[in-house]
Amino acid sequence: MEYGLKGRGFKASILFVAMIVCTLSATAKEVTIGKLKYKVNTTDKIAKCTGLAEEATKNYNLEIPSTVEYGGVKLKVTTVEKGAFRWDNHLRKVTLSDYTETIGANAFSECDYMSVVSLGNKLKEIGTEAFAHCGNGGTFTSVTLPATVETINDHAFTDCRYLTIVSIGKKIKTIGDHAFWNCQALKSITLPGSLQSVGESAFACCDSLNEVTFENGDSNTVIGAKCFDNVKSLTILNFYGPGVVEIGESAFIGCSIQWLALPSSVRNIGVGAFCGNNLTLLDLPEGLKTIGNFAFCDQYGSGIRALTIPSTVTSIGLKAFNNIGDLEAVNCNATTPPALGENAFDKKTLENTFLMVPPASVDKYVAASGWKEFLHINNVETSVKEIEAVGTGEKYTEEWFDMAGNRLASSPSAPGIYIIRRGGQIEKRMVK
Repeated sequence: MEYGLKGRGFKASILFVAMIVCTLSATAKEVTIGKLKYKVNTTDKIAKCTGLAEEATKNYNLEIPSTVEYGGVKLKVTTVEKGAFRWDNHLRKVTLSDYTETIGANAFSECDYMSVVSLGNKLKEIGTEAFAHCGNGGTFTSVTLPATVETINDHAFTDCRYLTIVSIGKKIKTIGDHAFWNCQALKSITLPGSLQSVGESAFACCDSLNEVTFENGDSNTVIGAKCFDNVKSLTILNFYGPGVVEIGESAFIGCSIQWLALPSSVRNIGVGAFCGNNLTLLDLPEGLKTIGNFAFCDQYGSGIRALTIPSTVTSIGLKAFNNIGDLEAVNCNATTPPALGENAFDKKTLENTFLMVPPASVDKYVAASGWKEFLHINNVETSVKEIEAVGTGEKYTEEWFDMAGNRLASSPSAPGIYIIRRGGQIEKRMVK
């Protein structure tokens, strides 16, 4: 009896394994159709292109069909599999159909003479290193990603050194680490408001990149660490409305940005995020909470004359504003002094620059660690009253004052924040 049960159990196991094998063979069969190889799934009626049926011996253009037929079943070609055409130096042009949704890892990487890529209108994901090191024979110069693309994975276009123009669709959510690293010819990039994250070093070493634009969005974008690390050609950084909430460590370190007006959505600025730029104008938004260590230090442009710290800031890291220019005024609107890291402001600023704070908070700043090192602490209201008193009995059609209350000989030309008086009317004015 016991032997019989074991026998039946053994037969059942064999039958179960056979069923699995049959199922796998039915759903993932390798076949050749025409000049291409595929993995076909007749159950789901899809096919995945895995490469050429025979190695190319001369230059050719690749066209991935919308459908193929196998065993009397029509199959949609939805994927170019990982490594399918890697190292193919005979490949010149790639055209994907409107059914292609995914390009796998390394699918076209290191195709040195590939020149034209047409990606269809249903593509959703570009795999890791999918086009890495492509076109370095000087041929791959532009790519348009369809509006359907949501994910560009790590290293997807890394080291495409002749890629000059990249157009990214409006549904993009993720750009991975090093995605466009060392694309040395890329001149500008516009990042849609749908973007949720830009990975570490995504655009680092793009030595010709001059202008970066973040479009308006509601996706709470996070800019990753070293995203534009030492892109010395980068002078223009545009934020067209809210969207970005966090700027990562060293995200724009060593760039050459001159004017910086951050959007109202930004909450955190990471360590060294804008260290070593050429800022002449810095506008920090209300809503900002933390400013990391070294965030704005070493501004070689030395053109910042006035700095306003929003009321919402709770902490400022060490050397955050060390050596940022010849500051004439620091206006901190926080009623409670933010936690201040060591040497957040340099000695020159502490000794020569007026710190202006809310009227009810002067005593708090005078006693607060770091802030009390400022030799000149006033409240904004008192400074304005003093300015009103200047020139009493004289007729002025227009008077300009710096943020320390000093009347200027003429209207200012240097970028910064000033106070203008016309008759009895006084207001702040930003000069760009």
